[in-house]
Amino acid sequence: MAITDKEKGVWGLDQTFNKINQGSIWEYNAPDDPGQLLMWGSNNKGQLGQGQGPGELSYVSSPVQIPGSWTKIYRMSATDSSVSMASKTSGDLWVWGDNTGGALGQNQGEDILSGLSSPTQIPGTTWSKVINADKQTIALKTDGTLWNWGDNAYGDLGHNDRADRSSPVQLASKAGTTWTKIAAGNTAQLAINSAGELYAWGRYYYGAPYNLALNPSNRSSPVQIPGTNWAWVNYSSSVGVAIKTDGTLWTWGANNHGSLGINEQGDWPAMTTSRSSPVQVPGTTWSKAYSNSTTVYAFKTDGTLWGWGGNDSGDLGLNNRTSYSSPVQLPGTWSTAERDFAAGYSPIAIKTNGTLWQWGRGADAYGNNANSVGYYISSPTQIGSASNWKEAQTGGWHSKAMAITD
Repeated sequence: MAITDKEKGVWGLDQTFNKINQGSIWEYNAPDDPGQLLMWGSNNKGQLGQGQGPGELSYVSSPVQIPGSWTKIYRMSATDSSVSMASKTSGDLWVWGDNTGGALGQNQGEDILSGLSSPTQIPGTTWSKVINADKQTIALKTDGTLWNWGDNAYGDLGHNDRADRSSPVQLASKAGTTWTKIAAGNTAQLAINSAGELYAWGRYYYGAPYNLALNPSNRSSPVQIPGTNWAWVNYSSSVGVAIKTDGTLWTWGANNHGSLGINEQGDWPAMTTSRSSPVQVPGTTWSKAYSNSTTVYAFKTDGTLWGWGGNDSGDLGLNNRTSYSSPVQLPGTWSTAERDFAAGYSPIAIKTNGTLWQWGRGADAYGNNANSVGYYISSPTQIGSASNWKEAQTGGWHSKAMAITD
């Protein structure tokens, strides 16, 4: 749904993206009504928020409630799940879990504060988008400024140094820039500004996230990725995915198991077809895309969900373990809202009827009241019987999931 003061008629996909980014059109979003926050999976760093560390509670195999009413959960990278982040009211930010590198933003290093097993607030009331990945966090405020904190071993935070930050610091090297989209994963961060430019910084890893022409090395300050009119970005440990305003989808990085979606297979360790510059995946109606280290999932504008890449643990939900190097449609009718899907190693998604489903690598728990260490589910499996799920997220090798119900 869109509201515009322009002439009536059918808006093209590129027009809609442009208007949203320029601020002259408003995308309708349902209000963040309070609900119950439930979590399950690994608790190796206290990230389930139960007031118990890993020595007391190692994992939970069915949903447990976090006290209080919650409005939003923030995205975690597919590569790490040791930090949890959520909001109670619009604009606030609560964190718990591992504090390596100062990842919890409490202005205390890990030598003072090793972690938190209960939610604790980060100062500020204007947080709008937040992503945690591999002991570092990137965040946007409502004014379009970009902030980050945590581990900075590879210049991951973009401040032209390698010093960890234990409290939020603004990305000053691009002062005055208004940012619209952010991504992070395994020691690298990316962001799109209001001009449709895409920047990346942090660790160079198998061609991701930088262009080889800029030299294959770590970057501690933002470097622009080639191309214009970027509207969406997501990143994991070795694969970047981005969508332009014209609905085209682009990938780069390692092509392990065909994860770039360009009908080429490049398996570990050779990965002979990895790409250090964005390459186009066929199609012009892509709307959102998500990646983990070997698998990519993407929605089209018609609401269908597609996947490709590694499928060793049934990651694609196709009832097999066959890898695909080109997009294949996943069964089901899924919600396309950004907070209703996550591409962790145990992907989680909400269907349009409000039911919650999970599949892929077991790691620690699926939320189906069965310890799933060392096994996988290759077809989407429903979590509970409720049909009032509002949003869900998962991530990390040691799978952890969090979801909100009405």
